[in-house]
Amino acid sequence: MAKKRKESTQENLRSSESGTPQKPAQLIEDVRQAQTEAMKEDRMREQRRKGGRG
Repeated sequence: MAKKRKESTQENLRSSESGTPQKPAQLIEDVRQAQTEAMKEDRMREQRRKGGRG
């Protein structure tokens, strides 16, 4: 019983977050985009740090 209830709540959270059920491919694409953006930000920060020193 508890297990089923937990799963249903997680499903509700997921559906409310995105509004529409997303395809796994779309989720993967979103994650990739986020990772690339984070990497860009890290590089910019490092360059700023190095530039400030030198």
